[in-house]
Amino acid sequence: MDYTWGELVDMIRIYNERERRKHQHEANIAFRQAELISMWVWKNDGDINVSDIFPYWNEKEKRQAELEKYKAIMRRYVAKSQK
Repeated sequence: MDYTWGELVDMIRIYNERERRKHQHEANIAFRQAELISMWVWKNDGDINVSDIFPYWNEKEKRQAELEKYKAIMRRYVAKSQK
């Protein structure tokens, strides 16, 4: 350990700032998920595009989300037709 007290304090501050930003990012994601769920529950018109809400998803994740969306639509359709 060849660090001075000032360097150690700076390392701790940098670590704390990194953790703060990480938690800030996670809170943003949680907020966006809550927003998506509320839109899905109260405005479920079928036009919600998950890839627009989470634009940082890669193409494979976008395709999977679209597939799940259409599966859910088909399940609702089948459930309504069986009643």
